[in-house]
Amino acid sequence: MKHISVEEMLQQEQNAINNGTGVNQLIQNAGQNLAFAIDRRAIAGRRSIVAMVGKGNNGADALVALSQLAQIGWKTRALIMVDRHDDWMVQQASAAGVEVRDAILAGDHLEMAQLLGEPAILLDALLGTGFQGHVKPELAKRMQLVVHALDYLPKRPIVVAVDCPSGVNCSTGHADPAVIPANLTICMGACKAGLLLQPAFGLVGELASAGIGIDIEDGAAGPLQVVEAADVMSVLPKREWNTHKGGAGKMLICGGSVEYIGAPVLSGLGAYTLGAGLVRMAVPAIVQSSAASKLPEAIWTIMPTVDGAMSEDGTELLLRATKGCKAVVIGPGMGPLPASQKLVKSYFSALLAGFEPHNRPIGFGSVAEKMGNRVDEDTDWAVPPMVVDADGLRNLAMLPQWWNALPAGCILTPHPGEMAALTGASVAELQTDRLASARKAARAWGCVVLFKGAQTVVAEPKGHAAIIPIAEPALAKAGTGDVLAGVIGALLAQGLDSFSAAWAGAWLHARAGQFVRARHGNNRSPMASELTWGLRRVLGLLEQI
Repeated sequence: MKHISVEEMLQQEQNAINNGTGVNQLIQNAGQNLAFAIDRRAIAGRRSIVAMVGKGNNGADALVALSQLAQIGWKTRALIMVDRHDDWMVQQASAAGVEVRDAILAGDHLEMAQLLGEPAILLDALLGTGFQGHVKPELAKRMQLVVHALDYLPKRPIVVAVDCPSGVNCSTGHADPAVIPANLTICMGACKAGLLLQPAFGLVGELASAGIGIDIEDGAAGPLQVVEAADVMSVLPKREWNTHKGGAGKMLICGGSVEYIGAPVLSGLGAYTLGAGLVRMAVPAIVQSSAASKLPEAIWTIMPTVDGAMSEDGTELLLRATKGCKAVVIGPGMGPLPASQKLVKSYFSALLAGFEPHNRPIGFGSVAEKMGNRVDEDTDWAVPPMVVDADGLRNLAMLPQWWNALPAGCILTPHPGEMAALTGASVAELQTDRLASARKAARAWGCVVLFKGAQTVVAEPKGHAAIIPIAEPALAKAGTGDVLAGVIGALLAQGLDSFSAAWAGAWLHARAGQFVRARHGNNRSPMASELTWGLRRVLGLLEQI
């Protein structure tokens, strides 16, 4: 979904009105699409919803949605939390089969609990994107009664906010103390900028979108996408009945050292879980002997080593392993050691020399010159897109003008420390504006940059960017980035472009972390290897959308 400011959204709505789309038509469009988004999230057949209805378009959208849901068999109730009883839209909803109840005079939380009943979904449609300042005392009191009443319900409903949790300032991210935290926020038309700021971001839950019947233009800052499930579903490769392992994508993972035996294996597990048809692992012998039983599906290329790290002598082996692959992941567990630095240097140098034989390698060694074009025996073979991760990034950063060595379609996946090593800027400076940092790097280096962290940012050279609206502390553990690299590599191998593979992979990875955390009941215990379970869970749910 698009990401724009409140002011830009209001202007686009006004433009639509000026061009002949009536306000009532926009409300009908919004309400119908809101109902559709809610119906898709019916929980185990429980199709019951209670909406807290306020004034303005936010409440009007909810009333239309309730009417639509009532017509398709949902049990619906509107709790009128402000004075709008003479509103024709309330009367229309009642005529459509929505039960309308007055909650203005609720005396305590027990009475509010009776008004709520036992819904599967509680819809928050009290205050919309125009809210600023503080919630009025009378409404704040009723909202607090709802919060206390939820503790007395037999089963806590899923709280779904329309556009934003009521009491959130969608421009600044400020939140009134009366805000009811949402499990899901359905953004109408586009995600408003303030929802990704704290403390608002901690209150919105999952973000999704519903259209309002107009095409939303990009914001003034440039094309920016807030990734949601529907976006990922739109790009996930389809598995036809006659798909074979070659068609599902062959890829290469290069990494590992005596100190980091498990890292490339975690990448391989992530790759196979996301559907790669065949994964070749280019690793030291010590990795293969320790990990073969954990990844029996892999094919192995054993790399020569120096002091436990892969050495430059393995360049030709690595190039031949690359041939025929649709994607390459290089770096997990490689170690920032002199031997692995030389391998990275000679590998990228040879790739450039092999496919641009008339150009001198840029500042690199003589391995490519010795090899000539021997790895390019098939003239139609091209360098596959690559994910450069972990120690691959640190080794790359040691090379002069390293960005000139990147083949087309490269994805760099730095965390803040690695981004600092690549850019020369401080971590604090980079973190001040993560979106600007990622965009600047992508333009300068001519590749896709996935800047890891809470709300991971992905940017590509032409200025498009995507934000993953998830901050999952369970992912703050060694090995989770290795899984992510394999996930992205698998999506590349199955034909996604680099930008889409990066943001889709990052969203799948973050959602998997959420599922694993929920499985444990805390965000400390999850292990990186468990993300494969989380990924399977996410993919299974996406199949049901």
